[in-house]
Amino acid sequence: MTPVTITPAPSRRTDGRLAQATLPRPLDHFHLFPRLPVELRLRIWGFNLPPPRVVSIRCGAKSLSFASNSPSPSLSTSGCTSYTAVPVNLHVCHESRREALASYRPSFGMTRNPGQIFFDKAHDVLYFGARDGYMASEAQFLTVMALCDPSDLADVRHLAINDSLFWVDSTYQSMSAANLAIEVLKQVRLRMPRLERLVFVPRDENPVYDDQVNLVPANPHGMLEQRLARQTEAAMRAVCGLFPDWTPPRWCIMALGTATSETEGQTTRAPSPSGPISECFIPSSLAR
Repeated sequence: MTPVTITPAPSRRTDGRLAQATLPRPLDHFHLFPRLPVELRLRIWGFNLPPPRVVSIRCGAKSLSFASNSPSPSLSTSGCTSYTAVPVNLHVCHESRREALASYRPSFGMTRNPGQIFFDKAHDVLYFGARDGYMASEAQFLTVMALCDPSDLADVRHLAINDSLFWVDSTYQSMSAANLAIEVLKQVRLRMPRLERLVFVPRDENPVYDDQVNLVPANPHGMLEQRLARQTEAAMRAVCGLFPDWTPPRWCIMALGTATSETEGQTTRAPSPSGPISECFIPSSLAR
């Protein structure tokens, strides 16, 4: 009779070690990437570009309207900066940077200084946010419009403006806001002839502080949103009456939200911000 050999079953601890030993380790480096065909490498770099960004712009200079009251105005010549994250492709290697620079150009230089903000004119949204101080938001907007490179401003396709530009300090005054809205639209007509989308962001008492923000649909029934819509509609009609040849951009009301949760796991680049913008709140009387 042939003896039967019984192999003892491995313990759970042994099973765990075996399973762990057979699991593939995550790759930290792909050493064969430089050997890929150049067409494939460029395609991968393209997939690694971020979706359209909301690029906030800041400058330290005072408004020309305020500085003109001083006999020796002191304007900052360092140009404009932004807290928005720079696309990572610009930092990886020479090849990725060269390809990224085809879309992201250093923009918004001031007084002949080179631009410091990497901006994609076809996809990114230039955002004028709230600033602390008496009419500081409006002052910053006028400074950028007056001193930044005119060609950079003319190439902007998507613009977002915070409602704080129309406030006097922390107080909303309907007459002042109406006049400021008209002046802002006059500057937009003059400096941004290729503008396609204009977004107005309601003033927020609890603003989002993040280097990656996104435009999200606003509350169509909110009091601030309704007031901002009526104000913008009146200002649009006034400026169109002053300049009958002007074709105004499509405009709408949107809010700011964090983009971190929406971009997690995203591997492809959105084609244009026109999709999210067109889904936001637009007054029915102005829907086109």
